[in-house]
Amino acid sequence: MALMKLGSFAMLQALLGCNRTKSTLSISKVFVLVISFLSIANFASGQIAGDYRTSGAGTNWNVVANWQLFNGATWGAAINYPGQVATPGTVTILTGQTMNVNVTPAFSIGNLTTAGSSILTVNAGFTLTITGTLTIDGTSQVNGANATSIISTASLSVPVSATNARMGALTLTVTGATTVAGTFTLNNNTGSKTFAGAVSNSGSWTSTAITPSNTVIFQNGVSSTGSTFAAGSATFNTNAQSIGGTAAMSFANSVIVTGVVVTNNNSSAVTISNTGAASLSGTGTFTQGNNSTLVYAGQTLTVTTFNATNAGNTVNYTGSVNPTTIRAVNYYHLTYSGSVTGNIGATTTVSGDLTTSNSGILNINGAFTVTVSGNLTMDNTSQITGTAATRVLNVSTNFSVPATATDTRISSLTLTVTGTTTVAGTFSLTSDTGVKTFIGAVSNSGSWTSTAVTTTNNLVFRNGVSSTGTTFAAGTATFNTNAQSIGGTAAMSFANTVTATGIAVTNNNTNTVTLSNTGAGVLAGTGSFVQGANSTLSYAGSTITITTFTPTGSGNTVNFTGATPTIPAVSYYHLTYSGTTAPTVTTANIAGDLTVSSGSFSPSGLVTFNNGTASAQTISGAGTISFASVTLNTATTNVNVNRSISVSGTLTFSTARIMVVNSSSNITLGSAGTIAGAASDRYIQLDG
Repeated sequence: MALMKLGSFAMLQALLGCNRTKSTLSISKVFVLVISFLSIANFASGQIAGDYRTSGAGTNWNVVANWQLFNGATWGAAINYPGQVATPGTVTILTGQTMNVNVTPAFSIGNLTTAGSSILTVNAGFTLTITGTLTIDGTSQVNGANATSIISTASLSVPVSATNARMGALTLTVTGATTVAGTFTLNNNTGSKTFAGAVSNSGSWTSTAITPSNTVIFQNGVSSTGSTFAAGSATFNTNAQSIGGTAAMSFANSVIVTGVVVTNNNSSAVTISNTGAASLSGTGTFTQGNNSTLVYAGQTLTVTTFNATNAGNTVNYTGSVNPTTIRAVNYYHLTYSGSVTGNIGATTTVSGDLTTSNSGILNINGAFTVTVSGNLTMDNTSQITGTAATRVLNVSTNFSVPATATDTRISSLTLTVTGTTTVAGTFSLTSDTGVKTFIGAVSNSGSWTSTAVTTTNNLVFRNGVSSTGTTFAAGTATFNTNAQSIGGTAAMSFANTVTATGIAVTNNNTNTVTLSNTGAGVLAGTGSFVQGANSTLSYAGSTITITTFTPTGSGNTVNFTGATPTIPAVSYYHLTYSGTTAPTVTTANIAGDLTVSSGSFSPSGLVTFNNGTASAQTISGAGTISFASVTLNTATTNVNVNRSISVSGTLTFSTARIMVVNSSSNITLGSAGTIAGAASDRYIQLDG
């Protein structure tokens, strides 16, 4: 350091080992030496008189020979150890060196830096007080022997150049700010670490090794914008404070709030991953700030006051210990993504959205109402259940089951969805307990199953239902309040009674809607059921008792599949019978085709073929067809007979139509049978 006494030019000459007239060094060598000179100058200029650094001679703090002292110009042998006299300068433990604090200095020191790979150890029973900043840099360590090894510092800094800074077994108190820009680890349970000032992490903070409560203590909040914030336990006390920042933060053990308000203002997610009871506890208040997210794995949440209503915030319970208790408070967004049963034990309002995912069961555990002002989303194999109709779930907006849902279920409860319902995954209503009411339109592009709902009026649609998915299998269904439709392009089935109450339901499904129950009045109610264009209704019931049945839509088909159904005496487009015996038929008006696939079709009254289009009508099938009377009316197109028929009464040609009997079929007139209206443009033609 004698170089510092020289002028700048003389110092450079000394570094070069030359004078003005005899330098033969290359420009590159000069450049390297200039940089070295500047580095030395900068290092020295960062020091002030009274600073200490380790000499490397030994490792005990109270041995003067182990220290060097800066006098304002040069480093030299110290005349006392740091803190022995009132010279509050900066103490540096140089890289590669170890220093043991084996004395409690009479005076505090100004700043303390552990550089490079140095190690500072506070021996048992001793205290080091720092009035400035404790800086832990490089890969250095600050350790102790046990909780009686004590460091008190006004501030703590882990600079960005710290790649693996560590602190071990000792008691630490930081009265001011803690700033972590590098990588910092608290790696030992022994001794408390109290951060009285704000803690700010823009690097990497890890304290997962610290598991006991009241060991890491925050008194003015903690925030993270860094790559990692992974803590073990944490206690918040003394002052109202917040958990902040924009980066995810996690606590692997208990979080305790003691007599203060802690607000989660982190805009990413704060995770408390301990699965035990009371993972968030204490006598204080934990508040979810606006747009914050708390991911909570604990079995119970026992902090005295828990506020989760601020706008945009989300609480996600991820419980894996059965049963998990959902705290009985109101929420903004509530998510249950656990793998076990999560119990809601009180009337609860969710101001935003309710989401279920994973494989858990969200259970309304009593005669309570859960009101969701936003949307309900069910994903994966999650379930929502209760045990009685007094367990109520009201969804004010929309309900969705995304394509990633492989087996979602709603069971024994009363459900009302005010908005639309969209099913892209797999969804089931698995219980007949409680009424399920869908006020908005229901659209299925995945798999819908509600065959367990068998009691009339326990599944209610008010704005229609459609399917383009792989499965739509319902039990009962009631349509009321609004005129609506059954739509889509995929087959849909109802295994029990379908009721239209005071409104019109139109079948606009272009595939097949099947009512498979064989009982009476399977299509019932005070409303009307209309077959839309090109729709198909497959009906297994013995009777249709709905007030108005209108199967006249162009191209639509009604297929009666019951053994002995009563076929209503109304107008049809296409009429099919595919039962095993014989239906009861009086009269029918048919605008399209008559198909008798099996059994015997023997109407007792008049059957009229009314075709207002240019297409021919067809009588076909493998069953027996016996008419009492037949009239060919309205159109001028042919009626093609592709199955042998008999007419016991009158066959009437009302318009210019030809009945064409194919080569493999016959038309038989009974002994009292007659033909009326025959003429040159209206007759029977036998082909073949």
